[in-house]
Amino acid sequence: MTANPSLTNRSVAPGAVSILSYAILLGGVITIGLALYLVVVSYSSLPYVDGWSEIDLVSGGSDLTLSHWLWEQHNEHRLVIPKLFVAADLHFFQARQVFLLASIFVIQLLHLALLAWSMRVLGGWRGDLWRTGTGLAAFCLFCPSQWFNFVLGFQVNFMLLGLFVTLSFIGLLLQFGTYEFRCR
Repeated sequence: MTANPSLTNRSVAPGAVSILSYAILLGGVITIGLALYLVVVSYSSLPYVDGWSEIDLVSGGSDLTLSHWLWEQHNEHRLVIPKLFVAADLHFFQARQVFLLASIFVIQLLHLALLAWSMRVLGGWRGDLWRTGTGLAAFCLFCPSQWFNFVLGFQVNFMLLGLFVTLSFIGLLLQFGTYEFRCR
């Protein structure tokens, strides 16, 4: 999939599309920087709302590595994988949320890398189109309007959800794609 050359040649000066694609990519990188700044300046080691229930279990003497705790219902959900992150934070990082917040940021970076890879490899996007798509994806994944997800450690489950959905979709594309697609 490539941009329609007749549209770009008629309406935009040569080279302007390339400059705009770099500007969009730079905007995505700046958004990532702003999200990182937001995480650093708003850091608090105290859990918020749902995070206290896990601290309460530990203070009561419960062992968070028990399999029944992993499968225990949290509100209406069973959060096995996010609870592993919480357990690691409690056991190895003194429940300061640094591990959880760093994990959230790394998960989003992995999600961005997966999207950028899929645009290039699966979509065949190159040059201006790929830079534009990657910049827009970076802006959407790290947009400051979702600050709540970046500053609360328990939100790791929501970030994992987006990554796993994208990973599943790409897995389906790879599994059920056409022969031409597999040969790329």
